[in-house]
Formats: sequence, structure tokens, C-alpha cells
Amino acid sequence: MSTLVVETIKHTNDTTLFASDTSGQLTVQGEGTATTNLQQGLAKSWLNQSDGTTIRDSFNIASITDTSTGVHRKTMTNAMSNTDYSGGGSGAASINSATSGNRMMSANPSTTTLVYIVCFSTDGNKADLGYIGSNIFGDLA
Repeated sequence: MSTLVVETIKHTNDTTLFASDTSGQLTVQGEGTATTNLQQGLAKSWLNQSDGTTIRDSFNIASITDTSTGVHRKTMTNAMSNTDYSGGGSGAASINSATSGNRMMSANPSTTTLVYIVCFSTDGNKADLGYIGSNIFGDLA
């Protein structure tokens, strides 16, 4: 087995497009001269769910629980480093209805592995939705 080690990839104009350091941090060239830490910009958890607790697809999700009208508890497989992570998403009354109207959702961190997803209808009341897409950004433990 062979290993290829790359520390830096440069453009022909000598602009650094990709760099890695000894800690494993990856930095990529963003817009203009800005650089972005790749690990910081990746979703640490995402969920595509329908009909209450049906997981259609997910990443870093162990389970979801319907706790009350419009509220789901999402349990992550791998813990976040603290409860200062950020999350959000959106939903719809049904999966296949383009006319069902947009719904808003908030992600409320509870612990490093639990987050509550709270869904609201267009009238501002908590509501069970037929489709929910949510994500979490932050640092994994």
C-alpha cells in the first residue's frame, strides 16, 4: 500500500488553493483572498425526516423522538464539544406538495448529543410537519 502526502496545492499563479498542517486542519482558498477552515464549515449532523420520526436519510443521527406537537428530539451519534453549536432547517406540511407553504424551524441545543427541533406553521403555532430538513454546525468532541 502506498501513501501520498500533500501539504499544499497551488494554482499556476502561485495562489494556495489547499493547505494542511500537522494537526490535520485543512484550509481551502475561499472567495478572493479569504481562506476557510474546511472542518469548521462542514455540517456535523444533518437529518431528512418525514411523517414524525421516519428518518429518510441522515448523518450522525442515532434516533429521533416525537416529544409533542411540533417538537422532535434528535440524538446525535457523536457528541458535540459543547452546547454552543448552531442548527436550523426548514420543513413543509407534506413532502410532495410545492404549494404547502414554507415552514420555519429552530434547533435548540440541550446537551452535547441532544437537540430539540421545534417546527412552526405559517401562522406561528407549533405544528407537526410532513417533511423536515435540519442540520447542525459546530465542533465535534
